[in-house]
Amino acid sequence: GQYIGKVDANSPAAAAGLREHDRIVEVNFVCVEDQSHKEVVARIKDGVTRNNTQHTDEVILLVVDEATDEYYFNNAWPINSSDPNVQRIDSSGPV
Repeated sequence: GQYIGKVDANSPAAAAGLREHDRIVEVNFVCVEDQSHKEVVARIKDGVTRNNTQHTDEVILLVVDEATDEYYFNNAWPINSSDPNVQRIDSSGPV
């Protein structure tokens, strides 16, 4: 998988609560666990497509911290955005 290396202060990533060492599981509801760094970055840059319109200023990430990643791994549970334990955070404000 791909891991967050650095989170810039005052960035949308920081506002959404991303932290160094968090793992990116999905980008725009697509599992990226087997994709290369280059492919994941391209998906993020592509943004979200809604109603056949591309929004390059928006991305939906499923990210897990180290403890959550380890817990799901040790229990052999898949991680995906349909999991009822997923917390949704919008970097532009509360959802």
